[in-house]
Amino acid sequence: NGYELLGELGRGAFGTVELCERRGDLYAVKILRKSLLRKARTGRGRGANALADARREIAIMKKLDHANLVGLVEAVDDEKAGKLYLVLEYVDCGPVLERRKGGDPPYVAIDAVAARAACRDVLRGLEYLHASGVVHLDVKPENVLLTSGGVAKLCDFGVSRLARGDAGDAAVFASTPAFSAPELCGYGAGSAAAP
Repeated sequence: NGYELLGELGRGAFGTVELCERRGDLYAVKILRKSLLRKARTGRGRGANALADARREIAIMKKLDHANLVGLVEAVDDEKAGKLYLVLEYVDCGPVLERRKGGDPPYVAIDAVAARAACRDVLRGLEYLHASGVVHLDVKPENVLLTSGGVAKLCDFGVSRLARGDAGDAAVFASTPAFSAPELCGYGAGSAAAP
């Protein structure tokens, strides 16, 4: 669709995130290999796979529009190439905290003033998500991006869900365990629901 790929921003289990440009504007494009997505089972029901999760991510992102959430520009399903492209708003400063490989401390920190502002922005984004009936489920430092203007934006809606008000749904949610949403504590395979 007229995007020129400029270089890799990151890599995940099912594809890459590339910096791209179209008509002078920069974007991030998440490029997912559909063959890998079809093979990957998510553990969330019979026949569930990561391709269904990617399609749910697109559907959720299409309904969102907030200053503290990374926006979806467009999604392209290229059957011929076997890839799914999610063209996203480019956030120029990257993660609010970057994980160091083998570093001590494990994260590159930001100052207290910037941390307070980022927390405020994340809470605003979460408030909007919850009012929209969406639960993010994977809020962690790598999924909070900063703009050069100091605005924090939540990204990666890959495990997000539309809230249904049914606590039983919590057992099928997957997120990064250390950053699991408080509403999921006490739920999981083989465990009893919290009182």
